[in-house]
Amino acid sequence: VVIDKENSGAVDAAERMTWQMKDKYGIDLEVIDHKEKAYVKEIVLGKTNRGENIDTSKMILDEYEIKTVGEKVFIDGASDDGLYGGAVKLLNTCTDENGFNIAKDYAYKDSSGYPIEKLTINGNDISKYTILYPENASEKTMTGVSELQKYIEMSCGAKLPAKVGSDGEYAIILEEKTIVVEGS
Repeated sequence: VVIDKENSGAVDAAERMTWQMKDKYGIDLEVIDHKEKAYVKEIVLGKTNRGENIDTSKMILDEYEIKTVGEKVFIDGASDDGLYGGAVKLLNTCTDENGFNIAKDYAYKDSSGYPIEKLTINGNDISKYTILYPENASEKTMTGVSELQKYIEMSCGAKLPAKVGSDGEYAIILEEKTIVVEGS
C-alpha cells in the first residue's frame, strides 16, 4: 500500500486496510511512503508521486474513485472520508483469502450525486436565480454571497451568478441593514 505519509486521510485508510486484511485473512500488508521504491503491484491511496492520480476536482462530499492501471490500483476521494470509503469499498468487494483480486480494467466511481435532487423557490428551479448585492457591499456581505453560492452548489449543483443589483425577476437579494435597538 503506497501513501504520502504526510496525508492523514491516506494514513487512516492504509491502517484500515492493513488491519482488515490481517484480521480477516491473516495477510500482512506493507505500507510504504510514495517516496520509496516503486513495485509492480501497488495499491496507491490518495495523491502521490506514482504518476497516475485521480481527478477529484469535480467530486463532492465523500465521493471516491477506484481504478486499475496495469498492475496498480489507485484510490482517491473528494475528502479524507471519501478516500477512506474507497479503501473500504475495495476491501469489501475485491479481497478474499488469496488477497486482492482486482480485474485489470476495474473502475468504480461513487458519485452519489448531490444531497438535494431539486431545489425550488416559489416553484422555480434554483438555477434560474441570480444573487444580487448592493454596490458598496461590505466585506461581510461579500463573504455571505460567496458562502451562499458555495452551499447552493454543494447541495444541488447549481452555480448561481452574483452581481450588483437590487431588483430582478429571479433574484435572491442580499441587503445590508443597520438595526438600532432603543435603550442600548
